Amino acid sequence: MKKPVLACSSVMLFSLLVACGPSVSGGRGDDDDGDGDGDGDGISEVDASTPTTCVPQPEICNNNADEDCDDLVDCDDADCEATCANCGMIEHPEASPLALPDGVGVYYNSSISFTQFGATQSLQNPLHLRGVCVNIEHSWIRDLEISLTCPGGQRIVMHNFGGRSGGEVFFGTPSPISDDSPGQTPVPGTGAEYCWTPTATNPTMLDFANANASNSSLLHPLPPGNYRSFNPFDQLLGCPLNGTWTLTVKDDWGLDNGFIFSWGLNFDPDIVEDCANWPPIG
Repeated sequence: MKKPVLACSSVMLFSLLVACGPSVSGGRGDDDDGDGDGDGDGISEVDASTPTTCVPQPEICNNNADEDCDDLVDCDDADCEATCANCGMIEHPEASPLALPDGVGVYYNSSISFTQFGATQSLQNPLHLRGVCVNIEHSWIRDLEISLTCPGGQRIVMHNFGGRSGGEVFFGTPSPISDDSPGQTPVPGTGAEYCWTPTATNPTMLDFANANASNSSLLHPLPPGNYRSFNPFDQLLGCPLNGTWTLTVKDDWGLDNGFIFSWGLNFDPDIVEDCANWPPIG
């Protein structure tokens, strides 16, 4: 008896027709004809996995964009180093040198006001105020007390008045024409840069001067550089960063004089919200 070969052949033929026929799935995203229109809406879709090409351009340092295609923006990019180098630094050059004439018990003030920080930002770490610097000359630093007052009213003495005793110590190079030159008006000498920082390895200025009292060449002038503040910067914690910061010089001993040429504050750039738009020095 013969087997039903014809029936088997018909099944095989049907299977071949189904396998070779056009797709009937109609699934979204299928693009069988290669025209880029996978969902049949007449609009060609772009494969999301196709990488976007970045064409390098010179970096712009204040727009939060990555023009040079190195995945770094603004001050995080080494190309912005020059623009961002002074981030956190505020300097107040005096239009003309601020005179510090002789005057026992007299105060001389200079202020800096700014709004570059966040509206509610305050000093939360003493190391975030990296330093307070002054360019100054004076013929007898033992005359003076120098302090800083922050916008919240907290005050620290950075250079203390140690009493009316001790030998001669200069800030910078004083003019030979001073208050004790009869009939002559004091004129500015040459300033030097002195800073009070929370990480200074030098002691306070008076402690340095007293420790080197036998070496006059080391004190004429006091070496420029970083010194410890008499009061620690911790006493400024909680100070609002925006507002008016005031440098105050008080003369507590007769004779001698000096001048301030500029002074400034140096904050840690990490607490600055927008270094790229920080105001330039000068």
